[in-house]
Amino acid sequence: MAMGHTATKLKDFVFPKKHRNIVLCGPNAAGKTTLLYKLKLPNEKITVMPTIGFNVESIEYNLQVFDIWDLGLRSKARPLVRHYLPTCHAVAFMIDAHDDDWWDAEDFFSCVLHGLDDHNNPHVPLLIWVNKMDLPLKVQPHEVCERLKLEQLARSHPILVQPCVVLNDEGIKEGLGFLGAAIAGEIPFGLTLASTPQTSKLESTTPAIAPPTKPSPGGEVPNSDEVFLEAFEAGELPSFGPKEMMRLAFLQRRRGGTAQMTLQAAKLTGYVKHATRMHFWASRVFETPLESAETSLGFLAKHPDLFPEDADAQEALIAAAYSERIDTDPTWALVAQPPDWLRSDGKEADAAFLASVEDLMIEADELSSFRSLVRLAFTLLCQQDRKSAIKRLDTALQKLAEGWTTPAGESALRPFHETRQYVALQLAHLALTQCPELKKGSFSKLEERCPDLCDEDCIFKYYSEEVLQKGQRAFVPPDREPLPSVVKVPDQTWHADLDDDSFMNAVRSHSLGSWGLQSLARLAYLLLRAGRREGLQQLLQEVEKLQASPEVKAGLFAHETFAYFTLHMVHFYSVSKKLPLSEPFEDFVQKCDQILDTSLYRSYYSDVLIHGKEARTGLVFPDLLPLPDLVPA
Repeated sequence: MAMGHTATKLKDFVFPKKHRNIVLCGPNAAGKTTLLYKLKLPNEKITVMPTIGFNVESIEYNLQVFDIWDLGLRSKARPLVRHYLPTCHAVAFMIDAHDDDWWDAEDFFSCVLHGLDDHNNPHVPLLIWVNKMDLPLKVQPHEVCERLKLEQLARSHPILVQPCVVLNDEGIKEGLGFLGAAIAGEIPFGLTLASTPQTSKLESTTPAIAPPTKPSPGGEVPNSDEVFLEAFEAGELPSFGPKEMMRLAFLQRRRGGTAQMTLQAAKLTGYVKHATRMHFWASRVFETPLESAETSLGFLAKHPDLFPEDADAQEALIAAAYSERIDTDPTWALVAQPPDWLRSDGKEADAAFLASVEDLMIEADELSSFRSLVRLAFTLLCQQDRKSAIKRLDTALQKLAEGWTTPAGESALRPFHETRQYVALQLAHLALTQCPELKKGSFSKLEERCPDLCDEDCIFKYYSEEVLQKGQRAFVPPDREPLPSVVKVPDQTWHADLDDDSFMNAVRSHSLGSWGLQSLARLAYLLLRAGRREGLQQLLQEVEKLQASPEVKAGLFAHETFAYFTLHMVHFYSVSKKLPLSEPFEDFVQKCDQILDTSLYRSYYSDVLIHGKEARTGLVFPDLLPLPDLVPA
């Protein structure tokens, strides 16, 4: 008889489970220990005493093990929380919604944030459990977001505000599910306010903003912007369609908001049924020059092409931007997605930018960067000869220096700087001379191939700050090194001639011949094999090395926000298309060529935001579209 062995079935195989450290903290008597032992002993009656020191228990949930550290730190001992943070994978902060001692909660939360920063653990997920929602409330969950300034923290953390009733097991598992997904890197940075448990009593004893109600049927949408906004915030608009979304976007833009903020406001108030469609209409307002002293209805009347009254014409606009997936993929209804049809080549956007400058309709901060001057010069040089371009650029910038009214209706004055604009035009002219085919494309093509020319620090390669200050009214020669007579215009490439190991070695030795967004995508793909959290840390470390190396920075693309965005999109495509990260990057590209689209970021970030110094040297969250969730397609 043949000898053999018994095969182990998959269901009988025991997979090793990773332990995740969760720091559970918050004000005294918020319900932390009760939650811990409701999880550990679900079928037993729980009686707890005030915690002295800490409790720690291992809790299994969804094939994960959470080692939850319940800290009983009194007020004077709060700074000791920093000792528990270096190795934590997430922080769960519990608040008593029946307690109005906000100084205590804010002080403790501040200690946690300082501790995370001190231990270089700045991006951990944050779960805010708002407990005792079954009692008369002293604080509403949406007030927690304001008090703890969670909107600001959402740029660098995945955050969930989860109302709960620990004694009734409400909202607990939802919080654990968030922790597991966020630690695994499946939830991007951002703030989510979960729904309130059904048993909660929504009577607040504070005069803060009441929770929004649903739109009431019947009636007409107000014409007055003031009345419209009041009705919107109270949840009392009788209807809310594309036209109302565009009116809201106009008012948000007047307040300094973004298309993403407009969508979020409409979602929180309960008006949004399809996120992508609504974001499409809001973004059209932000892409149009904004005249001063107008009402929302007056603005739409002046731009009938933005919102045609005919329903078929509205659908035609959407069909020109989106494929049929907009109505067939349920994810698109929940999360706003960028247009997936043919993208504009950007020439029209460059022309509109030039027109807004010459018509004195530019936003004040849109001309604050060296990049904006290069863009102006590039657009003019694509239309006319160098001499004519210089004269036209001078005329436009001189007019702006005399003062103008911004689209937001504010008086502005832009200092005229002869030397900065000359250097910008010289660099753009050299690039077009070196590579004439760039004239057929948009400024974005030049920017993709020569990112260092558009860097704010580019001019300081030639000028010291002291000498540059002297060149405001008349051109002064550089004092560091001569202006170039040739600029390098490398091809955008992911270096297909190198295998993955050779590419990694070349990156770490700074010996690649060129560097850009496609190279960054490949590096992000290879580092993701170590896991999202570890891969992101390694990627940002590589970016930091490039930023700290002046001798190689000019030929490389070192940008922290681009690094995070690129890694997230690689991760998103690999998850949504179910592509393993173990295969060579070449195979991944053949199945997912979207990751090589160097204009992909433009659907998520405005030019002003993505090319600012803050985005280059730190992580900045998108202002046009939220990053897509890591949800399988």
